[in-house]
Amino acid sequence: MNHANPALPPQIASLLHRYGTRQTFKTHETLIRVGEQCNSVYYVLKGGFLRRFYNESSSVFRTISFHLPTHRPFMTLNESYFVQKPSRYEIKSFQHSEILTFKRELVEKMNETNSFLREFHNAKILEALLFESEFKSRLISYSSIHC
Repeated sequence: MNHANPALPPQIASLLHRYGTRQTFKTHETLIRVGEQCNSVYYVLKGGFLRRFYNESSSVFRTISFHLPTHRPFMTLNESYFVQKPSRYEIKSFQHSEILTFKRELVEKMNETNSFLREFHNAKILEALLFESEFKSRLISYSSIHC
């Protein structure tokens, strides 16, 4: 099986496939629900997922990001994963999908033993946090224009 992702260094891809737990999801199947705590990082191999915010006052979900094998394939719920509190988001497949799952303890262990993986991991964390910050800024700008 070819695990090549042009944006993923081969040594990283090899480690991910060696240590990740493979899971499959049907269309519209939920990976993480609102209110659950997210303790894993996921890597999309096939298919696609939506990260959606749940607005409690309107009971409406809003799509925040898409995750595909070729677009933002790493996913987690940042606030829940890093602060270890229940999520205000959900992750849901929008087509038949396959992922690799990495529990927090495994990620920490892998980073301790592989310096190149630690550097890659830190770069991906920074990328995700910058994306989220930029997205929130756009939402604030949009809200102030349309109020």
